Amino acid sequence: MKNGNNGNNNNFMNDKFNRRKTREKDIMRFNNIQQKVHSVIPTMTFNNDNSPDPNFIIDDNNYNTVTTDYDSISLMEDIFKKSNVKTSVSIPLITDTKDYIREIPKILPKETLFATYLPVDEYDFNINKNINLNVEMDIYFSEKFYDHDVGVLRAKKVLHINNVYQENYKDDVKPTGFGDFIRGCYFLLQFCEKHSFYPHFYIHHPLAQFLHQFDKNYSTKKDLYKLLLNDVQMFVNNNWKDSVFDAQNYIIDVVKSKQTNNEFINYLCNLPVKHQHIFIYNNMFPYDTILEDHKQFVRKLLEPNSEMNIYVFENLGLIGLTKGKYSVIHIRSGDNYLNESSKIFENSYYKKIVVEVFMVLKRHPEANFLLIADNNEIKYLLLEHFPNLKVVYKDITHMGEGTVLERQKVKNTMLDFYLLANSDAIHSFTAYPHGSGFSFWCAKTYGIPYSCKYIK
Repeated sequence: MKNGNNGNNNNFMNDKFNRRKTREKDIMRFNNIQQKVHSVIPTMTFNNDNSPDPNFIIDDNNYNTVTTDYDSISLMEDIFKKSNVKTSVSIPLITDTKDYIREIPKILPKETLFATYLPVDEYDFNINKNINLNVEMDIYFSEKFYDHDVGVLRAKKVLHINNVYQENYKDDVKPTGFGDFIRGCYFLLQFCEKHSFYPHFYIHHPLAQFLHQFDKNYSTKKDLYKLLLNDVQMFVNNNWKDSVFDAQNYIIDVVKSKQTNNEFINYLCNLPVKHQHIFIYNNMFPYDTILEDHKQFVRKLLEPNSEMNIYVFENLGLIGLTKGKYSVIHIRSGDNYLNESSKIFENSYYKKIVVEVFMVLKRHPEANFLLIADNNEIKYLLLEHFPNLKVVYKDITHMGEGTVLERQKVKNTMLDFYLLANSDAIHSFTAYPHGSGFSFWCAKTYGIPYSCKYIK
């Protein structure tokens, strides 16, 4: 019993001694915490990766003092818990980080131009091993659209952009052809839709006499329109760069310069603004695919009046053709022939035309073909080889380039346009690498199958 009691007493004394030591250790830890709370802690700056700046220099003026109270002790304990660090480690405490948060600046990407090579000379190194020979290649810089200058137009309160087709522009500049005008309309429709302007179109030109929307104003308000539109400027630049051809030299696409679009915007910014309107003429190629509602708009714009409708169907009846049931062979030999400054064809060119017409007729033996050309001489020559072709012999004219515009010639030119528009297919041959705007934009507007071959 005594031995048992002595054992219990020893255990009691050991427990009491251990509790005393534990209490002393707790007091020591508490004092250590108090010491750290009373100390002065420098505020440190942080790098972008939230680590302390190793180059930080302690400044006597850059100190924050933490007060000694239970809230501070609690704060310290929370920091210890969250950081999982021992009390013997120095803790950089930031009491107010508001002034030290570094805002990362936005880095705007810089436009970089990369050189691109166009192999205009199809050179085969496997054929000729002489590497000392010069290989000519065009080097150009890739182009970008820069639309930020449109803001200048907004600052000038511009809302409306008007495309005006007339005989003369400021500084006696002459317009381009009718096909070019249609092309420029499509460009402006796309441009205004993209930048939220209102497009308008005015035809103050002798061809207006044969258009439903413009014939009355042309006859009754001719002098007024002339006064209002006498200072309209023409944007003479064109965005055509090159054409893409297939193996048979048919034009399958057009390469357009984006830089010219930027020049167009800059040009608009320098034009006078009249009651939120800008007036201009352009013949730019549209950059995007032509939308169906834009085609409908242009068809409405070019709707013939009753005089022109009667004239078209009279001529179809005279040559025995029905609307929508004939195809067209269209030959564009060049402005020299259209303006009658030349009537002589080179023999090699004429032979090529004969071969091409023969191939078209051979591929489509059942079709009725109407021959339309920019001169009557080529019609006479071809009819000797192909007597079954339908032909209308009328004196036509170029709608631009300062040509003297006689009413009947303008009417005959519009007749050709509407004969194209009423066909079921158009096979065009052109002396221009950019094609024939007269037939191409007619086909595009009225949804007619179209092909165009470049014959130099």
